[in-house]
Amino acid sequence: MLNYRNSSTALLVIDVQNDYCSPEGRVAQSGRPMQSVYRAVRNTEKLLGRARRAGIPIAFTRMVYDPKKISAGNLRRLEKIGLDGLCAPRSNGAGFYRVKPLAVERVFAKNFYDAFYRTRLDAWLKKNKVKTVILCGVATNICVMLTAAGAYYRGYEVVVANDCVGEYEDREFALRSMRKQFAARDAPGCKWVQAALPPSIPNK
Repeated sequence: MLNYRNSSTALLVIDVQNDYCSPEGRVAQSGRPMQSVYRAVRNTEKLLGRARRAGIPIAFTRMVYDPKKISAGNLRRLEKIGLDGLCAPRSNGAGFYRVKPLAVERVFAKNFYDAFYRTRLDAWLKKNKVKTVILCGVATNICVMLTAAGAYYRGYEVVVANDCVGEYEDREFALRSMRKQFAARDAPGCKWVQAALPPSIPNK
């Protein structure tokens, strides 16, 4: 049974950026399959609207591959897999794709897969007395899964909006791993938001 309160639940929108999600972005241009990502973005747009109506705190993460903050080995890895220049600092590719944070919503730039690593995300969640995080965004098997790990290790309950996460490979492995290793539960995003809505507000 889903039973959450909007006062203790936050939505984390992970790396919905041009280079990862746009047909003109670096990943799509590299020839990787994008159908799952396009679906996730469409559903994330709907989920954002519902979460905002519910009054759920919302934070966005944005990957930036800054050569000053990541290792030379990481940069070589990107070049080796044909994604050099991915989400470069101040590039259009690092900008958000089809989602726009509101002034009251937080944006956390990150340089690593886990959104908690070397960011202020944990402090923001604690300040808002959040106990449950709903994850959406990309990629299911990389940044979403490792952010789920980061949340789990810090004592948060992890839920995955499974219609709002996208990837280029290994979807079922990632969802299964989050369930088994990080005690995550997954269901369509609208169900998680409905569980946090006050009874007087319909989930449309």
